[in-house]
Amino acid sequence: EPDNEFEDGAGGGGGGGGGAGGEGEEPFIAPLAELRMLRALQTSVMEETAILDRRGGNAAQLQEIGARQGELADLADELIRRMMQ
Repeated sequence: EPDNEFEDGAGGGGGGGGGAGGEGEEPFIAPLAELRMLRALQTSVMEETAILDRRGGNAAQLQEIGARQGELADLADELIRRMMQ
């Protein structure tokens, strides 16, 4: 599936392990693709933060962008935990 913009071509070798561990299913989204999506979201939030800084955003806007930054940090922490298992 080369038309998938999130695929790097390095994945897909997970099927040959056979009986090693038997933990089951492959993830729906490959960790590298998930990392790339997180990075794109972080870039977007960073750009929005810079815009709010230049414009002097109001308290509600600043709280919203702060909450989004926190959610992205939580998602990144979760991804790291899963990759370390």
